[in-house]
Amino acid sequence: MSDDSWSEAIGSGEPGLRPIVNPSWVLREESGGEAILFDADTGEIWLANRTTVAIWRLLDGSCGVPEIIDALHAQFPDMGPDGNDQVMAVLRELSEVGAVGAVGVHTDRGR
Repeated sequence: MSDDSWSEAIGSGEPGLRPIVNPSWVLREESGGEAILFDADTGEIWLANRTTVAIWRLLDGSCGVPEIIDALHAQFPDMGPDGNDQVMAVLRELSEVGAVGAVGVHTDRGR
């Protein structure tokens, strides 16, 4: 499956897919709540806010997108109705830069 297919599937919240971090990417938290994601293979750096860090910590391949969203709503009760879209956008962006992949069932939508 191409990287674009994974990105599309993760970004859509496709059932059965469980996002997981690319092991070459490292989270480094700085003082003051700032954080960066760093790709040890390419040197690419991605700035991460506290929501992105919370999402990152849930990307161990054990839960799907709906469970990630539920966990974030529990952690951030003031997350508004657009919170789901924001979570999906972060997952899509992380997938597009190669920081996140997925494990689980993927069905070919073209069949």
